[in-house]
Amino acid sequence: MIEEAERDSEASKKESILEAKDEAYRIRSEAENDIRERRNEIQKQESRLLQKEENARP
Repeated sequence: MIEEAERDSEASKKESILEAKDEAYRIRSEAENDIRERRNEIQKQESRLLQKEENARP
């Protein structure tokens, strides 16, 4: 009976750890995607600004 409780406890612990790792991975992936999107938007804005500067030159 005690051994069964210990096995259940260990299984629950491992499951909790796995869920936490999955959540950390999901959060990291979302953050990386957000950063990638922001970088792309900044590059687009820089390109538009450079184009405006080129067009403004006599």
